[in-house]
Amino acid sequence: EYREELKYDFNIKGELRHLDTNESFVFNYYKNDHEQNHKRYEVLGHFITQYVYELLERVCMLQKVYIPTDATEDEPRSFFFMSKDALTSSSSLIILLQDRGVFCAGQWGRRAIVSEGLKHGTQIPFIKMALLNPWESKLLNGHKKGSFEG
Repeated sequence: EYREELKYDFNIKGELRHLDTNESFVFNYYKNDHEQNHKRYEVLGHFITQYVYELLERVCMLQKVYIPTDATEDEPRSFFFMSKDALTSSSSLIILLQDRGVFCAGQWGRRAIVSEGLKHGTQIPFIKMALLNPWESKLLNGHKKGSFEG
């Protein structure tokens, strides 16, 4: 849904590009309307988060784990990602935590994703390195408190 609204998607190189023009993201889309441009950037942030979560599960083969596990629907809860054997394997464990701000699990920074692509702006290259070695992975989601989206 965000893809159609914004008309942006990631190409085969992991770069964010406009679907019609193949240009990179333009923040100042609405001339002299910072509020509207900021709203559009927030929508882009939701798109990026959902896209990265999908890659974490589909490409990196990580599991989304909800905590606390016994929370009812009206209780606050969150989630994190981990490899299948992260809790039981005796191999090395890589724990990744994103920076402060609005960034969610799997992301180093939205600006880096927008300007430089998934390779530089996400934790996916580190997870792929772990997949090539006998290492397990956990991606903490320190900024998702209370009820969650996604």
